[in-house]
Amino acid sequence: MFTKGSKLFNDHQEQVEKQSNTPWNFKMKYEEKNREIVLLEALEDVPTEFIHKIRVGNRTHPVVCLGDNCPACQAFAAGKKDARQAPCAFFSILDLNPFTRNGQEVPGDRKILAATSKSYELIVSEMNDEADGNFVMARVLVSRGKAGTPSPPITGDKYRFKGHYTKEELLEKGFTEDQLKPFTLEEVASTIETDPEKIAELAEQAWGIKSGSAPEDSVENQSGDDVSYDLD
Repeated sequence: MFTKGSKLFNDHQEQVEKQSNTPWNFKMKYEEKNREIVLLEALEDVPTEFIHKIRVGNRTHPVVCLGDNCPACQAFAAGKKDARQAPCAFFSILDLNPFTRNGQEVPGDRKILAATSKSYELIVSEMNDEADGNFVMARVLVSRGKAGTPSPPITGDKYRFKGHYTKEELLEKGFTEDQLKPFTLEEVASTIETDPEKIAELAEQAWGIKSGSAPEDSVENQSGDDVSYDLD
């Protein structure tokens, strides 16, 4: 599924304005147990892309890997290990964690689970072993390990398949028809930085790397297979 240079966000590399309807990313606290989510689309339809995480000050910015002349790849080639690229799958999910909105309790919300290598492997393995690969409307319980849990996976996350919901069951819980639809590629792209100029600016702030020609082996020698990154 992950192919270097796939550039699924290539058509959206102009800055996507962060509006109020930009999807939220799914996040958990360490040692949180059995958070219930519902997967909304087939595995082959889940958008994937290589990303970097750029930390500037106290904020971490997930950005798309630009491939040729990617400043984050240049930083990695220059020895900045935290600039390593990672394959990431953007799962559309329902987070069945009730909360209060405008004084009204709602059953949960539609979010994006940004799963990099280890998390992706855990999800796919669980679903293939227990659900015969049927991701659509699959109910999954997610638990997060203690901070500092050794890799793999780096956070000690666990995913357990618990069956499938029907559309009617989710509507009865209070979700809407629109919440049962996967996010569009445009919506997914709005959750990460895709603008080359902004990415170059962040890379310069984080690592002092200015935009230019990437070293010859900067992309090909990277691998996210032995490292797990979380967007939260």
